[in-house]
Amino acid sequence: MAEGPTFDLGSMRGDLDTLVVKDTARGARIAALIESIRAELMIRGIAFWSVGLVAANDEAEKLYRGSRFEPWSQSLLARTEPDD
Repeated sequence: MAEGPTFDLGSMRGDLDTLVVKDTARGARIAALIESIRAELMIRGIAFWSVGLVAANDEAEKLYRGSRFEPWSQSLLARTEPDD
């Protein structure tokens, strides 16, 4: 992935957001859904897309890596309340 001074990812970028799946529905059907979304983005001329997931969700990470997603950025989370 070529990087420019502002990460030139094109004028539009896709984002797979809030994909929540029942345990009984996981597997090949979700992978097929992800691939159909990729195909639609390609039709629309979108070259890059991203997905967010909770760091401890190993199964989701495995699924997304199988769909060619790679780590790109990192978010950290903290409480605003001070520790006691």
